[in-house]
Amino acid sequence: MKRYGTYEFDNRDAGQMLEYMEARIEALKRRILQLEAENEALRWKQYTDRYSEYEVCYAASA
Repeated sequence: MKRYGTYEFDNRDAGQMLEYMEARIEALKRRILQLEAENEALRWKQYTDRYSEYEVCYAASA
């Protein structure tokens, strides 16, 4: 039994590929910024949740 390799050819020219790759890079950069903002919000929420558990009492007793 003979096996033949398959070849994938991309029929886009270099200009189209460059535009596609630049668009993908920009989309990924935007997604990274979204994830970083979400991560920061979650860290802030975790910080506030952790320290809101403790009651702070500044009253002095005599």
